[in-house]
Amino acid sequence: MHERKQKYFAYHFMVKVTHDDLNGVGLLDPLIHRLFTRLFANNLLNNTVLVFFSDHGMRFGSIRETLSGKYEDRLPAMHIYLPSHLRTHNMTVNEHRLTTHFDIHATLKHILEGKPNNTLKYGKTLLEEIPVTRSCQSIPILEHFCSCQSSQVITDLKSVEVMSKFIVKQLNQLLYSTKNS
Repeated sequence: MHERKQKYFAYHFMVKVTHDDLNGVGLLDPLIHRLFTRLFANNLLNNTVLVFFSDHGMRFGSIRETLSGKYEDRLPAMHIYLPSHLRTHNMTVNEHRLTTHFDIHATLKHILEGKPNNTLKYGKTLLEEIPVTRSCQSIPILEHFCSCQSSQVITDLKSVEVMSKFIVKQLNQLLYSTKNS
């Protein structure tokens, strides 16, 4: 078989099926399964890097208010397939380290250029070990998107009561205006 020397880049972002419907992603499962099955069966990934990811979990609904929903919003799904000649032990180590899309960019540049690009403002190649001490503040990741956040028990019950009364009042106004329209 003739080997191509030209490098190609393709980017496809599927939004329509999943963006407004929780069940839409299930429609993609058989299509994605068939795609991966064919790619592997026909040895089409021998010289290909495949990055398969989501940008976030649910955009709306009560699921977002659960702990799982908060993690989904902050920790998108990510799968990276590298041909065997590019795989390093660090890819396995980095599965459990704090990484960002900037690291994907740095990794792709590393692969294309044949060496790490240490001039990037953000991002470190995943082919090298990401420090275990990396933090949201050091990258930087905005506080809202940092999965390292911890919850704190509110001890000032007066504040909770004021907020609760405000929320109930707002909800009652919304319900009243809906009922009378």
